[in-house]
Amino acid sequence: MSIYGAHFLKRVQFEYDPSVCEPIEFDESGYLVLGSPSTEETIRRNHQTQIRIGAKVCLLSPDELKEKFPWLSTTDIAIGSWGFENEGWFDPYSMMTWFKKNAIHRNAQFYSGEVTRVRPLGKHDGYEVEILSQDSARNAAEIIKISSKFVINAAGCWAGEVGKRSGISNVPIVPRKRRVYVVHCKSNNVTKPNGVPMVFDPSGFWVRREGEASQGRFVCGMAVGPDPDMEGIPEELDGGEIEAQDFFEEYMWEKMAARIPDFEALRIQGGWQGFYDFCTLDENAIIGEHPIMKGYYFAAGFSGHGIQHCPAVGRAIAELVIDQRYSSVDLSRFVFERVLSNTPLREAVCY
Repeated sequence: MSIYGAHFLKRVQFEYDPSVCEPIEFDESGYLVLGSPSTEETIRRNHQTQIRIGAKVCLLSPDELKEKFPWLSTTDIAIGSWGFENEGWFDPYSMMTWFKKNAIHRNAQFYSGEVTRVRPLGKHDGYEVEILSQDSARNAAEIIKISSKFVINAAGCWAGEVGKRSGISNVPIVPRKRRVYVVHCKSNNVTKPNGVPMVFDPSGFWVRREGEASQGRFVCGMAVGPDPDMEGIPEELDGGEIEAQDFFEEYMWEKMAARIPDFEALRIQGGWQGFYDFCTLDENAIIGEHPIMKGYYFAAGFSGHGIQHCPAVGRAIAELVIDQRYSSVDLSRFVFERVLSNTPLREAVCY
C-alpha cells in the first residue's frame, strides 16, 4: 500500500492544478528505522519481505549509520533500515483537499454533519443514512436522509461509533490521542543540506526535519507511553499547553537528546494534537465488506498509517464495489472476518 501511495503522490505532482488546492509537496527524504539488539532479527526478516515486493531499502550497520548520519548516536543500536526511495512525507491537508475538490469536479456531493443512524432498506436494497447537519445560515439543525446501495465506513477514529449506529457493535476501532511537537535546533550538525530524515527510534519517538534543513525546524512525536495511548474523547482536543509540554519534557526530550545529542539545545515552538483511528485488535486496518451486511464496507483503523495508505485503499474499495474483487492491490488479509474469529494480523515492527 505504501509503495502504491508513493507512486500516486509522484504522479499527482504532474497533475497538480494550483487553482484547485495547495501543492501536496511530497518530500522524498527517506525513512530511517533504528533497531536495538532485541529487534535486529525482526528488522532483517522484514527487510527480506520489503525487497521482495520492490521497496528501495538497505540495511546499515552502526558504523555505516554513523558515517551517513554523523549527528546520530548509535549507542545501543544494532542495525538501521534506510528507505532511500519512495519514502518521506507530505502535506496531508492538501492531499485531502485535492481528493475532495477532484471528487466535486466529477459531480460527487458532500454533506457535512454527524451520522446518527444507518439502517438496511432490505436484503438487497441498500441502506438509508441519517445525517444530523447544522444549517449555519438558519442556525438550525436538520436531518438529511440519503439512500444508497453501498455504504463505506471511512469515519476514521469514529468508525467504531458509526459501526454501532449501523447495528454493528463489535468494531474494534477507538480514538487514541497523539501529540506532535514543532521544535527548533540551530546546531550545524542537524541543519546541513538534506538534514534529518524521518527517524524512528526503538524508544518510541520519531522526528524529522520540517522545511529547509537550514531553518533548523523539526516535528516529532511519540507512539508509546501512558498518555498518548489513552482512548480519546472530543473534549481532549482542548488539552492544555502546560500538560502537553510536561509530556514532552518527561517522556521525549531525554530520549531524543540521547539519540541526537544536538537536541540537548532544542526548544519547543508549538504543536498540535489529534486522534488516530486505533484498531485494538492488532493495530492494522479493517478493509472490505462486512460478511453479513452486504454492501457495507469498512476502510478504517489504520492506527496512524491512513494518510499514506489511502490512495491504495481508495482504489481497492472502488474495485470491490464495482467488480466485487481486487485487481490492483490485494488487501484481502484485512477483512472484517478476522474480528469475528479473533485472529489478529500483527506487524512485527509497527510504528
